[in-house]
Amino acid sequence: TACALRTQVVVQPQAGPQTVTWNMRILDRCTGVATTVPGGSVTVPPGGDRADAVGTVALPDAGALAVVAVATAPATAASAPVDIPGNGACAN
Repeated sequence: TACALRTQVVVQPQAGPQTVTWNMRILDRCTGVATTVPGGSVTVPPGGDRADAVGTVALPDAGALAVVAVATAPATAASAPVDIPGNGACAN
């Protein structure tokens, strides 16, 4: 299943452009299996304080997932998980 997700990375404004890159970490909450898939890359213009992007992530067939954006540049940071379904619970 494909899911559209919005990613926002906040950065300290700099005099020059900054390249922001990230991956998506997908965790199957029922089995514990985790997968990393490509996220994206954008350039923040000089003086900019954030990068915003909407992308599509292919999700595995699973009962409950958590999707986390993991920034890899200009620094490493992770988002709060997005639960799919919204309650994050496994179907029994």
